[in-house]
Amino acid sequence: MAVTRRRVTVIALLLTLAGCLRVSYGEGTEPSQWSMRLSPNDTTFTFGKILFRDSIVYITFEGGQKSCSNFNITWYLRHCNCYNEISAFKEENMFSYLNSGPSFTVRSGWTGSYIRSSSQISYCESPNKPQIHCKESLPVVVDDSVPEKKDNSVKTVNTTICPNDKETNAAVKTWQDGPYLFIIQVNFSAPITQDTGSSPKNDNPAAATVPTSPPDLPLTMNIEVKGPYEYLSPADYPRMIFFMVMCIVYVLFGVLWLAWSACYWRDLLRIQFWVGAVILLGMLEKAVFYAEFQNIRYYGHSVQGAVILGELLSAVKRSLARILVIIVSLGYGIVKPRLGATLHKVVMAGALYLLFSGMEGVLRVTGAQSDLSSLAFIPLAFLDTALCWWISFP
Repeated sequence: MAVTRRRVTVIALLLTLAGCLRVSYGEGTEPSQWSMRLSPNDTTFTFGKILFRDSIVYITFEGGQKSCSNFNITWYLRHCNCYNEISAFKEENMFSYLNSGPSFTVRSGWTGSYIRSSSQISYCESPNKPQIHCKESLPVVVDDSVPEKKDNSVKTVNTTICPNDKETNAAVKTWQDGPYLFIIQVNFSAPITQDTGSSPKNDNPAAATVPTSPPDLPLTMNIEVKGPYEYLSPADYPRMIFFMVMCIVYVLFGVLWLAWSACYWRDLLRIQFWVGAVILLGMLEKAVFYAEFQNIRYYGHSVQGAVILGELLSAVKRSLARILVIIVSLGYGIVKPRLGATLHKVVMAGALYLLFSGMEGVLRVTGAQSDLSSLAFIPLAFLDTALCWWISFP
């Protein structure tokens, strides 16, 4: 009887230790949709993002159809071989990229390739929205890694940047996996000499000139990026797969624990039921995070409530798992039938861990200031260290 009870307790301890592991949502996902109001002055926008090959950048416009709104749109897409170029990007460098030539480099050693395009659009009162059409060209390669052997000739990437099916409002298609920098500028001051917003080519040389008129604002520009896995980027797709696998693992844990509980039902203690609660919380936590990534994949935006729910479930699971590990390390179920006054200390330690871990997780995923998140993480780290010491030397 004692050997069987000890075996069940050891199994419970192993499963509970698995519940102590922290596998959370992280710092958040990279956005794939942006919306901005255009101003009478030049409007500029930029984003840096890791993209799959054959990801497509879409640009659409909404509103402002009471009169004609003529403007010029210029965009620049650069593939960076070094992600530091994106992380170190500053807005004051935006026009340097837009007006750069084939030999332009921000810093020595930062290589890559880019494509630049410009379109003139007349947005007049019409049932049809103006459309952006992809203009086929070759990305220009920038390589100054060996300045003394630098070739002044323009090198290009032999690939296509336009979707094969000519999707509506598809501006450009990425040509390889990696980090990309996208810059767009909308200028209302440029005169429109030809309406290029209705078709990618205008074969009529006698096309009428469209006069420049003040912009009919508010006019909204929407930008979105879709890849082989819809709105998921290469940075988010592995995390979705990970949470799917972990959800399956926790389901297997639950089935295994039910089987063991059925085999040793005569020797079960109350702590074994709490182990089942840890497994159930872990299953729910991973399922919430997996559903969140699926929502991002198909709809392009995150549901903050679901992320907060997942972080709170993770905090409850890890707090309960630590309480159970402490109880087992104190000998409950092995050499002690009850803990007595020590139980209040164990509950207090678990409550403090739940408080600080919940605060840290919510502050991290809601984008709160980093110093607030650090203030919650520091006592959490000290508390975790104290719990490890307590477990090692009860």
